[in-house]
Amino acid sequence: MLTQNQIVFFNSNGFLVVEDVLDQATVLDPVRTEYAALLDTVIITWVAQGQMQAPAASDSFYDKLKLAYQAGCDWFQSMDISMPGNEIKSDTPMHFSKITFNFLTCPEVLDIVKGLIGPEITSNPIQHVRLKPPVPDLSASKVRAHIARTN
Repeated sequence: MLTQNQIVFFNSNGFLVVEDVLDQATVLDPVRTEYAALLDTVIITWVAQGQMQAPAASDSFYDKLKLAYQAGCDWFQSMDISMPGNEIKSDTPMHFSKITFNFLTCPEVLDIVKGLIGPEITSNPIQHVRLKPPVPDLSASKVRAHIARTN
């Protein structure tokens, strides 16, 4: 699946961008739909608790994420697929589903990884779906891996 040039690039640079690997309709759209519903669910709770104002019906997923961030609501753990490294309680949220699992185990992605590192692929338990606020809205006082700017 990968060309020799791609493999050489990866080995030289430590990363590789392979476009159009994931099918929009069967892999990406279900993940987007699931996370939009999940965000709506946590926002309903925050609005009911008075932590934020209700978003407008026309607000996009990213508008809602931005509103939640600006209100100081931390969506990260509710949408994360692993437990936090500290302060795990009986009600600590964690998101896992068949849709997310299918995304993380997509054969097309695993074939690319296999072409780079070989057939013995182990999943690190610290994989995340990281939704980050837009860079212009980042608070300088919040520096966490799931909030800070990525380059």
